Amino acid sequence: KTLSDPRLRSTLADLHRADGAWSELAALLTEDATTASDTTQRASLLREAADLHLEKRGAPEAAIPLLEQALDIAESPNGIALRLAPALCAVGRVADAVALLTARVEAFGARRPKERALLHHALARALLLTNERAAALAELELAVKIDPVNLQIRRALADTAAGSGDLETAQNMYRAMLLVLPREPKSGELTRAELFVCLADVAERRSDATEAGE
Repeated sequence: KTLSDPRLRSTLADLHRADGAWSELAALLTEDATTASDTTQRASLLREAADLHLEKRGAPEAAIPLLEQALDIAESPNGIALRLAPALCAVGRVADAVALLTARVEAFGARRPKERALLHHALARALLLTNERAAALAELELAVKIDPVNLQIRRALADTAAGSGDLETAQNMYRAMLLVLPREPKSGELTRAELFVCLADVAERRSDATEAGE
Protein backbone atom coordinates (compact mmCIF):
# COMPACT_ATOMS: atom_id res chain seq x y z
CA LYS A 1 0.00 0.00 0.00
CA THR A 2 2.79 2.38 0.87
CA LEU A 3 4.60 1.83 -2.40
CA SER A 4 1.44 2.43 -4.41
CA ASP A 5 1.16 6.03 -3.16
CA PRO A 6 2.81 8.30 -5.80
CA ARG A 7 3.89 10.84 -3.17
CA LEU A 8 5.59 8.22 -1.04
CA ARG A 9 7.23 6.70 -4.09
CA SER A 10 8.58 10.14 -5.00
CA THR A 11 9.91 10.56 -1.46
CA LEU A 12 11.52 7.13 -1.64
CA ALA A 13 13.16 8.07 -4.93
CA ASP A 14 14.57 11.23 -3.34
CA LEU A 15 15.96 9.18 -0.46
CA HIS A 16 17.62 6.76 -2.87
CA ARG A 17 19.21 9.70 -4.70
CA ALA A 18 20.46 11.23 -1.48
CA ASP A 19 21.94 7.90 -0.37
CA GLY A 20 23.46 7.13 -3.77
CA ALA A 21 21.40 3.94 -3.88
CA TRP A 22 21.45 3.84 -7.66
CA SER A 23 20.43 0.22 -8.13
CA GLU A 24 17.41 0.68 -5.89
CA LEU A 25 16.47 3.94 -7.61
CA ALA A 26 16.76 2.33 -11.04
CA ALA A 27 14.54 -0.53 -9.89
CA LEU A 28 11.96 1.95 -8.59
CA LEU A 29 11.94 3.89 -11.87
CA THR A 30 11.66 0.68 -13.87
CA GLU A 31 8.67 -0.32 -11.76
CA ASP A 32 7.13 3.12 -12.31
CA ALA A 33 7.53 2.62 -16.05
CA THR A 34 5.22 -0.40 -15.97
CA THR A 35 2.37 1.74 -14.67
CA ALA A 36 3.14 4.91 -16.67
CA SER A 37 0.10 6.56 -18.18
CA ASP A 38 1.52 6.88 -21.69
CA THR A 39 4.37 5.55 -23.81
CA THR A 40 6.29 8.84 -23.73
CA GLN A 41 6.44 8.80 -19.96
CA ARG A 42 7.26 5.11 -19.93
CA ALA A 43 10.14 5.57 -22.38
CA SER A 44 11.46 8.48 -20.32
CA LEU A 45 11.44 6.45 -17.09
CA LEU A 46 13.12 3.50 -18.77
CA ARG A 47 15.84 5.74 -20.16
CA GLU A 48 16.37 7.42 -16.79
CA ALA A 49 16.74 4.04 -15.12
CA ALA A 50 19.12 2.89 -17.85
CA ASP A 51 21.23 6.02 -17.46
CA LEU A 52 21.63 5.25 -13.77
CA HIS A 53 22.96 1.81 -14.63
CA LEU A 54 25.31 3.28 -17.23
CA GLU A 55 26.57 6.43 -15.54
CA LYS A 56 26.33 5.66 -11.84
CA ARG A 57 26.84 1.91 -11.72
CA GLY A 58 28.88 1.20 -14.84
CA ALA A 59 26.59 -1.71 -15.59
CA PRO A 60 25.70 -1.67 -19.31
CA GLU A 61 24.31 -5.20 -19.09
CA ALA A 62 21.58 -3.91 -16.77
CA ALA A 63 20.86 -0.90 -18.97
CA ILE A 64 20.52 -2.75 -22.26
CA PRO A 65 17.10 -4.42 -21.73
CA LEU A 66 15.66 -1.14 -20.47
CA LEU A 67 16.96 0.78 -23.48
CA GLU A 68 15.68 -1.92 -25.81
CA GLN A 69 12.21 -1.53 -24.29
CA ALA A 70 12.42 2.25 -24.58
CA LEU A 71 13.57 2.00 -28.21
CA ASP A 72 10.44 0.04 -29.14
CA ILE A 73 8.07 2.71 -27.82
CA ALA A 74 9.95 6.02 -28.05
CA GLU A 75 8.56 8.66 -30.41
CA SER A 76 12.15 9.79 -31.10
CA PRO A 77 14.19 6.57 -31.03
CA ASN A 78 17.50 7.97 -32.27
CA GLY A 79 18.50 9.34 -28.88
CA ILE A 80 17.81 5.94 -27.35
CA ALA A 81 19.81 4.22 -30.08
CA LEU A 82 22.78 6.49 -29.37
CA ARG A 83 22.70 5.30 -25.74
CA LEU A 84 22.03 1.66 -26.55
CA ALA A 85 24.75 1.16 -29.17
CA PRO A 86 27.73 1.94 -26.89
CA ALA A 87 26.21 -0.25 -24.19
CA LEU A 88 25.96 -3.12 -26.66
CA CYS A 89 29.58 -2.58 -27.67
CA ALA A 90 30.64 -2.56 -24.03
CA VAL A 91 29.31 -6.09 -23.54
CA GLY A 92 30.77 -7.40 -26.80
CA ARG A 93 27.62 -7.15 -28.92
CA VAL A 94 29.26 -4.98 -31.57
CA ALA A 95 27.43 -6.60 -34.48
CA ASP A 96 24.11 -5.79 -32.81
CA ALA A 97 25.22 -2.18 -32.35
CA VAL A 98 26.21 -1.91 -36.01
CA ALA A 99 22.88 -3.37 -37.11
CA LEU A 100 20.94 -1.01 -34.83
CA LEU A 101 22.75 2.12 -36.00
CA THR A 102 22.60 1.09 -39.65
CA ALA A 103 18.84 0.67 -39.36
CA ARG A 104 18.47 4.09 -37.73
CA VAL A 105 20.56 5.72 -40.48
CA GLU A 106 18.55 4.00 -43.21
CA ALA A 107 15.32 5.20 -41.61
CA PHE A 108 16.23 8.75 -42.69
CA GLY A 109 16.12 7.81 -46.36
CA ALA A 110 17.49 10.74 -48.37
CA ARG A 111 17.03 13.24 -45.53
CA ARG A 112 20.19 14.59 -43.90
CA PRO A 113 19.35 16.44 -40.68
CA LYS A 114 22.18 17.06 -38.22
CA GLU A 115 20.78 14.33 -35.97
CA ARG A 116 21.77 11.84 -38.65
CA ALA A 117 25.44 12.87 -38.37
CA LEU A 118 25.50 11.65 -34.77
CA LEU A 119 24.34 8.22 -35.89
CA HIS A 120 27.03 8.01 -38.58
CA HIS A 121 29.59 9.00 -35.93
CA ALA A 122 28.37 6.33 -33.53
CA LEU A 123 28.34 3.76 -36.32
CA ALA A 124 31.95 4.62 -37.15
CA ARG A 125 32.98 4.05 -33.53
CA ALA A 126 31.34 0.63 -33.58
CA LEU A 127 32.98 -0.28 -36.88
CA LEU A 128 36.39 0.66 -35.52
CA LEU A 129 35.96 -1.94 -32.80
CA THR A 130 35.96 -4.62 -35.50
CA ASN A 131 38.87 -2.92 -37.30
CA GLU A 132 36.68 -1.94 -40.26
CA ARG A 133 38.61 1.29 -40.77
CA ALA A 134 37.61 1.94 -44.36
CA ALA A 135 33.91 1.63 -43.51
CA ALA A 136 34.39 3.80 -40.41
CA LEU A 137 36.11 6.50 -42.46
CA ALA A 138 33.25 6.48 -44.95
CA GLU A 139 30.73 6.96 -42.14
CA LEU A 140 32.74 9.82 -40.64
CA GLU A 141 33.10 11.54 -44.01
CA LEU A 142 29.31 11.40 -44.40
CA ALA A 143 28.87 12.75 -40.87
CA VAL A 144 31.17 15.71 -41.59
CA LYS A 145 29.31 16.51 -44.80
CA ILE A 146 26.03 16.54 -42.89
CA ASP A 147 27.31 18.57 -39.93
CA PRO A 148 30.58 20.28 -40.91
CA VAL A 149 30.75 22.45 -37.78
CA ASN A 150 30.72 19.55 -35.33
CA LEU A 151 34.31 19.54 -34.04
CA GLN A 152 33.94 16.21 -32.26
CA ILE A 153 33.07 14.48 -35.52
CA ARG A 154 35.81 16.32 -37.39
CA ARG A 155 38.33 15.22 -34.75
CA ALA A 156 37.14 11.62 -35.07
CA LEU A 157 37.59 11.75 -38.84
CA ALA A 158 41.08 13.28 -38.54
CA ASP A 159 42.20 10.79 -35.89
CA THR A 160 40.80 7.81 -37.79
CA ALA A 161 42.39 8.96 -41.03
CA ALA A 162 45.72 9.40 -39.25
CA GLY A 163 45.44 5.95 -37.72
CA SER A 164 44.63 4.47 -41.13
CA GLY A 165 47.60 6.09 -42.84
CA ASP A 166 45.52 8.64 -44.77
CA LEU A 167 47.80 11.44 -43.66
CA GLU A 168 46.66 13.99 -46.22
CA THR A 169 43.03 13.76 -45.09
CA ALA A 170 44.12 13.92 -41.46
CA GLN A 171 46.29 16.98 -42.06
CA ASN A 172 43.56 18.80 -44.01
CA MET A 173 41.00 18.07 -41.31
CA TYR A 174 43.24 19.22 -38.45
CA ARG A 175 44.03 22.43 -40.34
CA ALA A 176 40.35 23.08 -41.02
CA MET A 177 39.60 22.63 -37.33
CA LEU A 178 42.18 25.27 -36.42
CA LEU A 179 40.19 27.84 -38.40
CA VAL A 180 37.04 27.36 -36.34
CA LEU A 181 38.35 26.25 -32.94
CA PRO A 182 37.72 28.83 -30.18
CA ARG A 183 40.93 30.37 -28.83
CA GLU A 184 39.61 29.84 -25.32
CA PRO A 185 37.76 26.51 -25.34
CA LYS A 186 35.68 25.37 -22.39
CA SER A 187 37.11 22.93 -19.88
CA GLY A 188 37.50 19.47 -21.38
CA GLU A 189 37.19 20.66 -24.98
CA LEU A 190 39.84 20.28 -27.65
CA THR A 191 42.53 22.96 -27.46
CA ARG A 192 44.62 24.59 -30.17
CA ALA A 193 47.74 23.22 -28.50
CA GLU A 194 46.42 19.67 -28.89
CA LEU A 195 45.67 20.32 -32.54
CA PHE A 196 49.18 21.64 -33.18
CA VAL A 197 50.59 18.46 -31.63
CA CYS A 198 48.41 16.36 -33.95
CA LEU A 199 49.50 18.41 -36.96
CA ALA A 200 53.15 18.10 -36.02
CA ASP A 201 52.82 14.34 -35.70
CA VAL A 202 51.14 14.03 -39.10
CA ALA A 203 53.68 16.33 -40.74
CA GLU A 204 56.54 14.24 -39.33
CA ARG A 205 54.94 11.03 -40.56
CA ARG A 206 54.39 12.50 -44.02
CA SER A 207 58.01 13.62 -44.13
CA ASP A 208 59.20 10.17 -43.13
CA ALA A 209 57.01 8.59 -45.80
CA THR A 210 58.38 10.95 -48.45
CA GLU A 211 61.96 10.19 -47.47
CA ALA A 212 61.28 6.46 -47.49
CA GLY A 213 59.95 6.71 -51.02
CA GLU A 214 62.96 8.55 -52.35
